[in-house]
Amino acid sequence: MLNLKEKLRKIGKNQFILNAAKLSSSNILLYLMPVVFTPILSRLYSVEAYGEWGTFSAFLSIIIVAQFLGYDNILMKVDRDKLHGSILLCVLASLCMIAFVVVLFVVGYFLKIPAFADFPSVGLLLVYLILYIGYLISYNLCNRFEHYSVLATTNVIQGLAQGLTRILMGVLAVVAVNGLILGAVFSELIAMVIYIVVIIKNQDLRGAAKSGWKEVTALAKRYKNFPLYDAPSGLLSFAAFNLPLLILTNFFEKGTIGCYSMILQLLLLPMSLIGGAVGKVYYQRICSQSDDPSYLTHVTSGIVRVMTLFATVPVFALCLGGDKLVVLFLGSQWQSAGDMAISLSLWSFAIILTQPLSSIYRFLDAQRRLIRYDILYFCVGIACIIAGCILHEDIRFILLTYSVACLMVKIFLLFDIIRLAGVRKRVVCKALPLWALALVCLIIRVVLW
Repeated sequence: MLNLKEKLRKIGKNQFILNAAKLSSSNILLYLMPVVFTPILSRLYSVEAYGEWGTFSAFLSIIIVAQFLGYDNILMKVDRDKLHGSILLCVLASLCMIAFVVVLFVVGYFLKIPAFADFPSVGLLLVYLILYIGYLISYNLCNRFEHYSVLATTNVIQGLAQGLTRILMGVLAVVAVNGLILGAVFSELIAMVIYIVVIIKNQDLRGAAKSGWKEVTALAKRYKNFPLYDAPSGLLSFAAFNLPLLILTNFFEKGTIGCYSMILQLLLLPMSLIGGAVGKVYYQRICSQSDDPSYLTHVTSGIVRVMTLFATVPVFALCLGGDKLVVLFLGSQWQSAGDMAISLSLWSFAIILTQPLSSIYRFLDAQRRLIRYDILYFCVGIACIIAGCILHEDIRFILLTYSVACLMVKIFLLFDIIRLAGVRKRVVCKALPLWALALVCLIIRVVLW
């Protein structure tokens, strides 16, 4: 008992775990807030308004993946005297992408392409993208300087600002602008202002060298792997997550697609948010401790152990009756959603296990290796979905095949990460029995379908 208490005390004092917990919990709250506000908003806004927001957010989510051409990730890596130049490089890269978007819309408008000609609130889209420059740069700086309490608190404030703005616009019945879109833009502004104030107040940029074009050009060349590989990897990951839904839409009825979408939103996306938060803290720590080669091995070993335990939780939970709880929570008409959750459990396992660690490729300037796995993951996953839809009528087995294929690719990725980090094989060997047990439970559960 004393040994357990001592271990818990050590965990509570571990700064890495505390920071990851702060960021993860606030990410989950930010994700859940729209769910809380939905019953109110659905009565204030029409279906058409939600359609406009869906179009806006879908287009926006694609742009922001590559808005900085990957250069935003160098803010964590560069030395302090290069920080000012890195910020300028990020701004210039982002402005170039925004200019490209403007040209795209102009061409699309004159060619009368519906996706562009009928796009809702082009002005607010550009405002959002401009605000996002300040938002992401200041966010990364707060991450670099370990202002995790600020990041966590601001996530909550951002979620509240978005929800309350949308409610206010809906109550006032302002028709000149879509309140759902305006709420997102306003919340982005609030978060950006908070981050910038924190950075200025703490004078974290004091002493940073003023940069000229030569330094910016040198930084762009030095970190060319980021636009060449980081940005494409982000787009591939985005496509790999969203394309299966679009493909399934062509083969299954709306009810089935609705169940699939619900599982992604309810179970798997929050876990992905946790993995992303851990990954941000991991990247910050290994960059700040770059002078100590042993630290990379140490922290990577710890994350492999922790995320192994965390990744197996949804598998065991679903296999032991968690799918019934999903149906109980959602209602009897969502029976298929529970079955899909079981099918996708291995996929969630793979994502949770590897997502936090993928930033090691940025740290080691080895993005070329990562993009190979991203291409393989994308091709294998999409091929399984298409082949499954053509050859099989049961979506449960289609998603199960997809999960197994994705798991295999991610396992290869994990072993590559372990090799790069210098982690001993015994760390993984200790995890293998737990992996095997989770797989056995899943097989038994599938047999009982």
